[in-house]
Amino acid sequence: MVESFEINRIKSRPHLVDLQRTFMPVNLISELTSKCNLRCTYCPKGDLNKDAWNGAPGRDMHMEDTALGRYLDLVRTLEFGQIQLSGVGEFSFRQDWVEVGKQIRDQTRSKITLVSNFARIFSKEELDFLLSLFHIMVSIDTSDADLLKKVRKAVDIRTITTNIINLRARALATGRAMPLIKINATIYAENLRHIHELACFAASVGVHIFQLARVGGLSEANEFPHPITMASAEDAAEALRQMDLARVVCANVRMQYTEVGDLRSELVRLSQPALGQAA
Repeated sequence: MVESFEINRIKSRPHLVDLQRTFMPVNLISELTSKCNLRCTYCPKGDLNKDAWNGAPGRDMHMEDTALGRYLDLVRTLEFGQIQLSGVGEFSFRQDWVEVGKQIRDQTRSKITLVSNFARIFSKEELDFLLSLFHIMVSIDTSDADLLKKVRKAVDIRTITTNIINLRARALATGRAMPLIKINATIYAENLRHIHELACFAASVGVHIFQLARVGGLSEANEFPHPITMASAEDAAEALRQMDLARVVCANVRMQYTEVGDLRSELVRLSQPALGQAA
């Protein structure tokens, strides 16, 4: 009775509250596959000792057709600010990723974004789809080819570079605008001294946003890579200097520079002994 009364009261006075709008998510993050073409050493999918995690239902599979149909009904019916195609998996690892991506794009007015490793060369058809997106975040932690391959296994920095250049060339050839390209670098102890060089790489290939974030989920027991908490005071102090240099590079080429979370504050804490000695 009370519940029915409240519903009728809201219906009769809709200006009081719109529950659907009130509780509607602003953005939607969509994991349409949990499969990935990489096995990064800091990712749960990359640890061979976590077979139980990978073997759990939904942890290493594409979204099934029935669920995908319901998902498409959702994005067709509801409007979000942005729909992000990402998750633990790599969306472009689906054989039908372009077809599915186009269905999402064509059935919503939401801005479509993608997180990708850019670890294989894209075809012209794939590049054309990428050009229709609002924003693409490319995951790359270092411009050092050897370290990148050690951490992210099958990644080759030349492939990432080629894809970005091909995307720009395709935009010029078809008279279309480039989507926003962001490089997201997850920071751990081994790449603290590579930040400035990575910013220079990002600037050289025309990236729009350069973002640094502390890698999550690493414990000090991890074999490789190690969390920043295991970095020496000298390395932490050098990382802060590298970040300041990276900020200057970004300003010089009008590339947005972003730090996420507690990366800087943690490096400041870790660097205190070194800074104290310098003083």
